[in-house]
Amino acid sequence: MRARLTTGAFAAWLLLAAAACTKPPPQTLLLESNRLTVYNHTADEWQNAEIWLNHYFRVPVRSIAPKGSFQVGLDQFVDSYGRRFDRSQLQITDVRLKARTPGGEAVEVVMPFRKDGLSDALGGMK
Repeated sequence: MRARLTTGAFAAWLLLAAAACTKPPPQTLLLESNRLTVYNHTADEWQNAEIWLNHYFRVPVRSIAPKGSFQVGLDQFVDSYGRRFDRSQLQITDVRLKARTPGGEAVEVVMPFRKDGLSDALGGMK
């Protein structure tokens, strides 16, 4: 009986250790250097997607597969006048994705941004 408890305890420890070693899935919207990666963690295809930077620059994406991803360079985002996003000239303040599932449900994902500096210290006072 003692060997059975020890084996059971070891199995539980092994399970906990394995769970601790697994990495959480990446964020849905991941900004790295001059590239944005969109991860669809759901079981639904995202159709007719639009990815927006700063509410002005967008990239249309026909489809993002379930459990799939899509990568795009930031210089591929274009505003309504045909101007490309220039990371060296503009700061990114908002990133969002809008799409629909095959069933017609709206999908909207907004990247959380941490406030910094004086606006954060004043709590939004003007």
